[in-house]
Amino acid sequence: MYTDHNGQKVVLISKVVIANGSDKILVLFRNESAPKRPLTWDLPGGLLEANESPKEAVMREVKEETGIKLNSVKILDVSYSIKGDGYDCPIITFIYTHRLESNTDEVKLSHEHNRYKWVAKDEFFRLKIPQKYKNAVEFIG
Repeated sequence: MYTDHNGQKVVLISKVVIANGSDKILVLFRNESAPKRPLTWDLPGGLLEANESPKEAVMREVKEETGIKLNSVKILDVSYSIKGDGYDCPIITFIYTHRLESNTDEVKLSHEHNRYKWVAKDEFFRLKIPQKYKNAVEFIG
């Protein structure tokens, strides 16, 4: 959480759309004890820590949540909302993209998620997942 120059709290989140060699997108299912949006699909990523850039945060979070080590990411979208995702303050979400070289299925989930799957774009748009993630995926060709 960040506090701006007016004392307003702002949540900073970094997420990534990871596509494999078959153009399928990795999604994670949040477990029932998740503090925000339990029992919903999610993209890998999470909150920024102190003195961490959005890019550093997403690379750290992906490693923690999936066991996948990303070498690089590209910015895809930045969204702003007054509140949502279980927060009562503004949220800035940085959404990156990364393409894996192969169709690796070696995902090692953290305690935050209880399952994952690789989905085609059409299935992604049907998931119970925040609209801002769907909007970002529309940018991918």
